[in-house]
Amino acid sequence: MITAAFAGMLVKKNADIEEQYRRSQENESYALALLSEQYLADGDRYSAVESALAALPQGKDDSRPPSAEAEYALSNALYAYCDSAMRVDCMIHQDTPITDMVVSLDGSLAVTVDEFGFVRGYDGKNGGCLWEHMLEDVEGKQGVLFLPENGSKVFCDGFSEMVLLDTKTGAEKQRIDYEQISSAEKAVSADGEMIAVYEQYKADGEVKEDEKISFYSSSTGSILAETENMELTDEGASLSDVCFSPDGRFLAAVIEYYKEDRFELWVFNTTDGSLIGKENYAVQGLFLYEIQIEFCTTEDVFLYWTEYTDLYETNMEFAVYSCREMKFTVRNSYTMELVEEDESPLYLMGEHAAVCFYDTCAVYFNFHTGEAKLVHNLPVPVLSAYWKDGRESAFRVVMENGSCGTLSIGLLEFEYGYGDS
Repeated sequence: MITAAFAGMLVKKNADIEEQYRRSQENESYALALLSEQYLADGDRYSAVESALAALPQGKDDSRPPSAEAEYALSNALYAYCDSAMRVDCMIHQDTPITDMVVSLDGSLAVTVDEFGFVRGYDGKNGGCLWEHMLEDVEGKQGVLFLPENGSKVFCDGFSEMVLLDTKTGAEKQRIDYEQISSAEKAVSADGEMIAVYEQYKADGEVKEDEKISFYSSSTGSILAETENMELTDEGASLSDVCFSPDGRFLAAVIEYYKEDRFELWVFNTTDGSLIGKENYAVQGLFLYEIQIEFCTTEDVFLYWTEYTDLYETNMEFAVYSCREMKFTVRNSYTMELVEEDESPLYLMGEHAAVCFYDTCAVYFNFHTGEAKLVHNLPVPVLSAYWKDGRESAFRVVMENGSCGTLSIGLLEFEYGYGDS
């Protein structure tokens, strides 16, 4: 009996030791996850990944229990990578609130502007600050950045003026003062040679009802062309968005009429500012968010917006307008459950299609056929996404809980993963 009692005590003691060891590992994993998050906040992405990995089991024989906190920290840390290279926007550590950020196409440069008007350029390889420039007369979130495809100049919009900075040195190359009262709607052509500004006339200190779009030369600061008076005097009428065609020949502008449940798409010739097309579109429900537009080809404009038709459903609406045919050529919509406190949809533009994310839904829209289909219902809402390896067959998504994975359009499958690195 004594031997049996002693054996029982030994088994219990071993079990207690194992339980204490398991709890110590859980506490250690939790602490390492917190440390990873701290490294991430400090801009040290490599140490963030190392700490998160150390908090997870290192193979089948590892007795360390899984840690949800460590998995979340690792997901956040690995999102800093696009394939094998670290994303430049993830390497930036800045103490002041950033109001806008642009990244060059090759990822070698990131430019930020904060709410105090400081513009900073960062090295894409190590995240180091290369230069700094202070904008004048910028308050709150007025500073907006544009980085054309050639990447030689960054355009800094300070509400009443546009300042052009050299992307290598931060030196001021040009300053354009808007002649009228400016608005928030502006666009820069892909080659960086032209700036479109939606303005109101100002004469003798008084604002008139006249409104126009002015086309400025980024080289000289002079006005190249102007549209005629747009006469947007109807109550509830407002300009929602403007964009250049890839070759700079056209400028598209969308005018919303909230009181009438409709909008108009206007297309201008950028050479002389003449209106070459205007098309009305009647919506079926009520607008949830402003209409967004972007050219999907040199002559076709992609439009998308959300509207609700009853208390329980919302429609994600798509349309394509042809500048050559001067009409809407493709229209379609996808109906889904209404989400409380939803945000404007995130979308990815491809050569032949767009993928729009609304809450947990990923909806695919084909520019040519008009097909609109649900790609997948994701576990949680999407925080950000990008096409994988430049293809239009799959894309990477990062969700609000920190998890990430790959979503295949053709197979309609979602696969969890920590990154492409």
